[in-house]
Amino acid sequence: MTTTGKETFKLVCQPKITVGKLPKNWVSSCNDIGKKLLELAVENGVKVDPVDKVFGMAGDFAQKASSDLPEDIVPAAIVSREFGS
Repeated sequence: MTTTGKETFKLVCQPKITVGKLPKNWVSSCNDIGKKLLELAVENGVKVDPVDKVFGMAGDFAQKASSDLPEDIVPAAIVSREFGS
């Protein structure tokens, strides 16, 4: 994504299986993978501040909300804030 000379990106975690088959802490897994992606970006010269909880409050909400969903529902995607410079 490029906005007025800035190159930024967002990370998306979109489950493809139902709540009943997802690990109980699926958002933590998304955050762990997102953190590794940010670390790789830094290693490759992208100016990014690595964070532990890539999906922040959206992830917290998705984790809590998905525990209330019927087991046959696939949760919607969670999207991080913008990263980059």
